[in-house]
Amino acid sequence: MKRKIIFIGITLWLIAFIQLLENGVQPKEEMETMTAAFAENDFLTTMSAVTASGTCSPDLTEESDQKDYLYNLAGQLGMKSGLSYDYAMSSADSAPVSTLVFTGTNCTAEFNLTSVKHILPDEMTHYKNLINVTITFHNSPESAFYYRDLLKSALEARGVSADLSIELRGTVSGELSMREKNLIADRLIKSAGGEILTENRTDRLFTVFAYTDLIDDYILSGSLKTNLNVAISYNEVQDLTTVYMATPLLNTDY
Repeated sequence: MKRKIIFIGITLWLIAFIQLLENGVQPKEEMETMTAAFAENDFLTTMSAVTASGTCSPDLTEESDQKDYLYNLAGQLGMKSGLSYDYAMSSADSAPVSTLVFTGTNCTAEFNLTSVKHILPDEMTHYKNLINVTITFHNSPESAFYYRDLLKSALEARGVSADLSIELRGTVSGELSMREKNLIADRLIKSAGGEILTENRTDRLFTVFAYTDLIDDYILSGSLKTNLNVAISYNEVQDLTTVYMATPLLNTDY
């Protein structure tokens, strides 16, 4: 009887332990997932960036309004003291662009507001204002995730539903062989718990798209979920190879 009770007790403990593994252990946060995977490689330099793009209020028709909008957005992100700034108005494809750049010791932030004018059939003028933000950090990959959440909240408070992405970037001296590039890409994706969906591994274009359930956000490519992108490029002038890891997609030209 005593032996039977002990057996039942052990059985109940095993059931509870299995349930704990299935339900109680939460997956790592995406910041830990990506930074841990990236930290396994020995890079000369590292940087991280958060980018956001969306459509903001069409009422921002005057340059003064656009300038105030950018300054207020930057201020809400805490970019005031200890940073130098530069504001300019330019033109892209006949559309005026207001640009505000903040520069700190290890951080650079660029805010762009592009105002596109449309003439409707009834000859009424309609403005579509596009906001683009890029914040770059040197040797501080965690900062991009922190500011991604701040930026998302600040834009949502202004009625902007933005597309956001995070990019980690590391440099390696010289040009890597195809075998070395494959090893790095596969290691990054495996460390992030990713499953490769599509890939193009050539010297001219090396990019791999994957999905991991350790990262909540994703985009749909057809019927496939994608939230992890690894790319590698070589700069002949600098003799440096750059490794990119982004979620959900890499928005940088390389």
